[in-house]
Amino acid sequence: MVRPIKSTRGAASVADKLEERLKQGDYYGALQMYKTLYSRYAAAGDHLRAIDLAHTAAVQLANHDQWTASREMGCLMLDLYVANKFPVDDGNKSRIKAISDAFHNACPKEEAEFLKNAVKWSKTIGTRQRGDPELQLWLARVYTHEKDFTNANNHYLHAESPLEFAAVLVQHANEGYASEADLFVVRAVLQYVSTLMWSGTRMLCLATHPSAM
Repeated sequence: MVRPIKSTRGAASVADKLEERLKQGDYYGALQMYKTLYSRYAAAGDHLRAIDLAHTAAVQLANHDQWTASREMGCLMLDLYVANKFPVDDGNKSRIKAISDAFHNACPKEEAEFLKNAVKWSKTIGTRQRGDPELQLWLARVYTHEKDFTNANNHYLHAESPLEFAAVLVQHANEGYASEADLFVVRAVLQYVSTLMWSGTRMLCLATHPSAM
């Protein structure tokens, strides 16, 4: 049986306990409390409260350098986004941005994993087959910071930010192996042109033969 926190005083008490655990360095205990509360709210159908809790938890845990725990709570938030078909809008993306920003580029592996799940949500719920361009851009920037230009390239292709993409290509050409730089740039440009052509072709097909797509 789900036992929700009924009073403001009770919620404040739980928040105090969580803050105390974080201050004491009991990060595992704090994570388990967060997950328990999240499960209670979600099971009770209080999805907004569960989402807000997961968002707050992810940011706070990242602020204490608990990157894996932060990613876990962030992905729990995204699970509810998907399950309840939360729209891909600025409000819902702002929570994702806050969690991503809390990583401060300190743990790109966990941050990228979180953002990849965010892109999947936008593909599942949104209207863009390749996912939301802004989410793709945030993910591309994580890979760029790590100089993982191959993965960065894959996401810049769908980020609709050609000037930034071009700057990254120049950066790679200057910093990568000289023997590979030209090939990388040419391949990226061809992929980008191919993406634009496919997008244009798809729009034309939808306009002329909607039932065919």
